[in-house]
Amino acid sequence: GAEWIGVNSSWLMDRLNQLGVPRSRLVKTHPAVADDEGRGDYTSPTEPRLLTIARLVPRKNIATVLKAIATLKNEWPALRYDIVGEGPEREVLGKLSADLGLEKNVVWHGRADDDCRRRLLREASIFILTPTVRERGTDIEGLGTVFLEAGAAGRPMIGSPTGGIPDIVADGITGLLVEPASSTAIAAAIQ
Repeated sequence: GAEWIGVNSSWLMDRLNQLGVPRSRLVKTHPAVADDEGRGDYTSPTEPRLLTIARLVPRKNIATVLKAIATLKNEWPALRYDIVGEGPEREVLGKLSADLGLEKNVVWHGRADDDCRRRLLREASIFILTPTVRERGTDIEGLGTVFLEAGAAGRPMIGSPTGGIPDIVADGITGLLVEPASSTAIAAAIQ
């Protein structure tokens, strides 16, 4: 019975339309995130720093990012990958990181407060999160507020063309959208 419904991504707009809500009643808006203090100089390309802020669950696809980084570590031995978050996949990801020989490249921050997150965003060369779609398309990154935070910090982003991410990451302009199942594509985007 609402006159209009506010949605935060094209994906959600399409999903509600598929469920019978007329497009004329849907209004797409994005939440604003401002961080004037977060904008800073990029890290030197000889010492790139990647950052992921996410719940550590399979859908966030951090394992594939770790595999991509493993292919780049010989070219960029000083490459650093900061991971902020907790979740049920933490132990599995830690073991994978060790198996790939990334002990010197990956820094696990666990749960971090806002100040730590802002600092890491300022220090990052690239924000990366390449989620997949799971469980028949119902478990998806509806918007990805952390992409808004990375954009507010002036950081280029690598994401996947899933859910609401393409509403935030303008492919080739503010970042790159890659096939999330391909560690090769992710490595190429990082390069």
